Amino acid sequence: MIVQIDDFGLATTKLGFLWLEPSVSINKTSGATIPSISLYADGQLRIKTYLTEEERNDAINSIRNKLMENNIACYLVPNTGIYINGFNILSVTKKFENRPNLPKLYHIIIEFTQSKEKVLSFISEKARDEAYEKILEIVGKADEGGNYDSLENKPSINGNVLSGDKTGKDLGLADMADSLKGYGITDAYTKTEVDSLITAINQFQIKVVEQLPEVGEPLIIYLIKKSETEDPQDYYEEYIWINDAWEHIGNTAIELTAENVTYVNGNISTVQEALDELLYVEPKVTSFSGGGTYEKGQVIESVSLKWTINKTIKTQSINNGIGELEASIRNYTVEGANLENDTTYTITVNDGKKSATANTSVLFRQKRYWGVSAETSLTNEQVLALSQEFATNRNQSRTFNCSGGKYFYFAIPKQFCSGISFKVGGLAFSAMELTEMELTNASGYVATYNIYRCSNLQTGSAISVEVL
Repeated sequence: MIVQIDDFGLATTKLGFLWLEPSVSINKTSGATIPSISLYADGQLRIKTYLTEEERNDAINSIRNKLMENNIACYLVPNTGIYINGFNILSVTKKFENRPNLPKLYHIIIEFTQSKEKVLSFISEKARDEAYEKILEIVGKADEGGNYDSLENKPSINGNVLSGDKTGKDLGLADMADSLKGYGITDAYTKTEVDSLITAINQFQIKVVEQLPEVGEPLIIYLIKKSETEDPQDYYEEYIWINDAWEHIGNTAIELTAENVTYVNGNISTVQEALDELLYVEPKVTSFSGGGTYEKGQVIESVSLKWTINKTIKTQSINNGIGELEASIRNYTVEGANLENDTTYTITVNDGKKSATANTSVLFRQKRYWGVSAETSLTNEQVLALSQEFATNRNQSRTFNCSGGKYFYFAIPKQFCSGISFKVGGLAFSAMELTEMELTNASGYVATYNIYRCSNLQTGSAISVEVL
């Protein structure tokens, strides 16, 4: 089915459309950022600009809805703004990138048809893994196939197309017969005849005797009382006459324990094994702590790991050189760790049948700063005195009190600032001054920061500012 996307003057199909995402175009003359949409279809990347972000976002929703209504997949990848068509994905790969003096980057590489590749990057491994699992789910939905009613060449029987709720008569099939003779079978027994034959069969009988006769009768089990027994369930010896001789076939002892009752089902041979399988609880690490977030430049000398498990286990081990631990312990302190970079500890437990894992991470992050000042520029110490928090991006919303005449400030790691924009009171705001600073944080780590200051003194007591 062909779908017309008016904003791009494009007609595309399920095989043609690859992805759709919000983007930002830069005016080469003024340097201003312009909201836009990037769409890749039929071997070509197309970009359409809009006056406002709201107009751009409405257009994305409209295009996505139109594609989905026409059975062209267009699903959002979490932690990104990109919408993809899983039908045209050939492979999905996870990678990471170590960067000197910068946080590790985590990537997803999507290989599409049309010899096209798309790279998605994340600051957080968790965010990357969430997006990766969603992409696999999107690809799985594409593999489930399309709508049967949309097929052009549906199968048919006797010239009648297989669609809707049709009966055998609608398809030209003969009515079902109510007897075997109706199908041409003339040498079969009726149900009444079969019932009579079953009734006529001699059934085994039980006979209690004081001693065995010289000759026994067929189909009779003879029971002879034991001379000495105190077990009411083991009172008789059992015999049967077979091949003109007596055969001792056992006794009446009943021992119904789960271990000795046969139960054949695949690899399960006893009731006990069946019960073990039915009542089995998989191992699970219900908590694993010890990680945390620290400022870049700090050195973490020791890490105290603690965990809980839902059942008794046989073995457990932790990576990063710790190795196998005694199965009963539930804490371990890593002495002399001296960590300066992101480190993830993974515990693996095993109950002899299945394994389970859990992770805790020691993370190192830069901070972002914000606040107000009457000064037109800030020193290193003044920046560190502002409000602050750990950050992996620039996006934030703040309310500033500039009573008496003050500037509002943002200090953000430079690597987060590509394509940055601001809103004040919900409206686009470009009156911002930018300077760069080699900022030394409280832990001695030096990094390049972009210092943004509003161009003019403000006097409002509740100025709402968004960083986008």
